[in-house]
Amino acid sequence: MKRFLLRAAALAVTASPAAAVNVVIDYTYDTGGFFSPQSADGAAARSTVEAAASFFSEVLEDSLSPIETPPPFQSAIFDGQAEWRWSASVNHPSTGALLELPDLTIAADEFRIFVGARGISGSTIGLGGPGGFGWSFTPSGGFTSDEIALLNATNDAFGAAVELRGQPVGEFAAWGGALTFDNNPGTPWHFDHTTDPGPGKNDLFSVALHELAHALGIGLTTPAALVGTEPPTVWETLTSGSAFIGASAIAANGGTPPMLNADRDHWAAGTVSTVYGGFASQEAALDPDLLEGGRKFFTTLDAAALADLGWEVADGSPLPGDYNLDQVVDAADYTVWRDALGTPAPIGSYSGWAANYGASRSPAATTPEPGSIVFGLLAAVLLGVFRGRPGVFC
Repeated sequence: MKRFLLRAAALAVTASPAAAVNVVIDYTYDTGGFFSPQSADGAAARSTVEAAASFFSEVLEDSLSPIETPPPFQSAIFDGQAEWRWSASVNHPSTGALLELPDLTIAADEFRIFVGARGISGSTIGLGGPGGFGWSFTPSGGFTSDEIALLNATNDAFGAAVELRGQPVGEFAAWGGALTFDNNPGTPWHFDHTTDPGPGKNDLFSVALHELAHALGIGLTTPAALVGTEPPTVWETLTSGSAFIGASAIAANGGTPPMLNADRDHWAAGTVSTVYGGFASQEAALDPDLLEGGRKFFTTLDAAALADLGWEVADGSPLPGDYNLDQVVDAADYTVWRDALGTPAPIGSYSGWAANYGASRSPAATTPEPGSIVFGLLAAVLLGVFRGRPGVFC
């Protein structure tokens, strides 16, 4: 069975109005047209990547600070002048070259992902991860005491927005990142998330879920060249040897720390959890493997890892009475309950269905298909400017 190595990727789309985080795909640097809406595959790829990203927009309830460069400041009394600058950095998703984006405006709650494609050597079929940043404050001349206080307040707020997005110190934060898919002719993609992937196909939807989770901080480790010069990532602070020791993940794993692979950037191969928002068992989306022709969904353990990184994750417990797991309690669930009566595995209870009839929840996942790909994680240095943090292209 053919297997492919994936390097952590990232993706996104505009969220529904009820979601706090708005994961946004930006096609500006899709210079090769992988996501071109003029082609059937490109249109399907857009729809699928956006469907995967909208899942995260639905379940992440954080409020993210906007990032906008303050206007230059001129003293009203003295000759003082001050200006601020910031720069986002990612690898160009269609060329791999370092891409600096000066004074990018990021809206409140936005998590922006630049996407594209290029031929990737070897068996790697995806690249991506969170971007880097740098920011500066340059004052000169004289200011009044009130102006100095205003400058300090503006500078503190701007720096916190760039570095933390309004999140507490010690939690994962980023403005967004970038995603590249392999466009070599021999890479057999299944682009349509509304149909089952065929034999031998790499399911874009499954890859998108897995890789966006890396962009959100899961498995993010310090590049080897920067070990000792950069502080450990939030993910690294939650690892101990080959175990992940985040409290939410331990609880989701039955009270036992989930084990990691050798590189400590994924769950150990074969790690099993339940589909987020449902009952079905499945290999975790963030374990290293996905079978060709199969599809994986996010699991309770994967969501718990996001919570440990500091994300506010919506309740993923099954909706009471929702026996067909479509996130709506209706007559179809009664049919599932009735048909299971007298079988070795009866489902729920009539009273549980009746008490919750009419309840609904935004869909988070559906029952998975059998899953064929190998996921990996590659870190490359993106140098920030001024005061900042290098990005990781995974």
